[in-house]
Amino acid sequence: MWSNEIYGQRAGQVIVTALLSGFSSSITLTVTGTIPNYISLTSSSKTVLAGEGLQLNATVYDSFGNSVDTTVSWTTTLGSINSTGYFLSNSAGSAGITVRAGEATATYNLTVTERELDHLAFGSPLFTARAGQYYTFVAQAFDEYGNNVPTPALRYSVRQESGYADFTTTGILVGRKTGTVTFQAQAESDANLYATVLVTIIPDRPSKLEITTRNSKYKLYEGSGLSLTAEGTDQYGNPIGAISAQWSTSDSNVATITSDGVLHATNRGTVIVTATYDVATTSRSFTVLPSNSYYALVPPGTLDKPRPIYAPAVNVTAPSTFVANAFNTTNATAAAATVLGASGSTGLFSAQNAAWLGALLILIAVAIAISYGYGKEQAIQENPPPAPARPPTWKPTDGNNA
Repeated sequence: MWSNEIYGQRAGQVIVTALLSGFSSSITLTVTGTIPNYISLTSSSKTVLAGEGLQLNATVYDSFGNSVDTTVSWTTTLGSINSTGYFLSNSAGSAGITVRAGEATATYNLTVTERELDHLAFGSPLFTARAGQYYTFVAQAFDEYGNNVPTPALRYSVRQESGYADFTTTGILVGRKTGTVTFQAQAESDANLYATVLVTIIPDRPSKLEITTRNSKYKLYEGSGLSLTAEGTDQYGNPIGAISAQWSTSDSNVATITSDGVLHATNRGTVIVTATYDVATTSRSFTVLPSNSYYALVPPGTLDKPRPIYAPAVNVTAPSTFVANAFNTTNATAAAATVLGASGSTGLFSAQNAAWLGALLILIAVAIAISYGYGKEQAIQENPPPAPARPPTWKPTDGNNA
């Protein structure tokens, strides 16, 4: 048995024949490339427009120049390329393409050129701006695939709608009045190329506060409460509405206030309420009036069970000392009438009780005066009297008139 080694150098088929003592035998061998040594990379062009594809072809060879049937891998620094070598990029620039097979590699530089300007756009079609703050808007130019292209010279403008804003020729906008405005960038070379953004202007932080109450009255009585609200406006007078202010009073013995603005009156007097938010602060004076109480006369010994004098009449048959007990009523006049209605030959109107009757009448008069005084004071504070009319000017008359 004989043996020998055959080394293939070029891909193809070869017939190998062995001869011995007049005998022979042949075999057909196929020689293929096995170890990649280098790669040939080609394409139909070295430039391509953004958004258009280009097919690249890679051929792998061994060290003898034989093509090697093997799998290759592709990479690119721009855009994308698939396993068959099809390249696509929507952005302009330079693409470095690399193909690899085993230890063999090849690179290819491809230029992606820009397409024509198709449209302008801002980063977002909607924007919220705070009044008094400056914002720079930048419009960008794109081709039909959304690739950035050089931005042409632009002209900016603002369409005032429910709001108001100032702007500069370089695209800077500052809002003044709350509402909406439309900001536009237009190509100077083509009026059909423009971009818009709808800007909603909101109030700036409060610079001024005002204390308000639902019923618009700024007085209260001992033991009562009043709900207050702090409403703010910004530096341009834009209303902010109710805000969560910090509350305080100048005298806690007169009134106190909760964190949510409820004022509680404890004693008569004047108190100043202050609301603060950030750098804005305001104050308002409130008057705490005595509670709306009147006085009625009741017999001695009934203070433990106070009852109004308009209860069933009490007959007085002998001198009796009356005292005043306070309770909320407006029936003081009726009370006095009830007392005066007591009668009898030995009652309050007898001659022997004339002195006591006089004293009783004085007490009744005092009670009515106190009741009338408080009622009048309340009425004047709620409805102040109008200014006095100007006195009439009298014209001189002749002697025939009196």
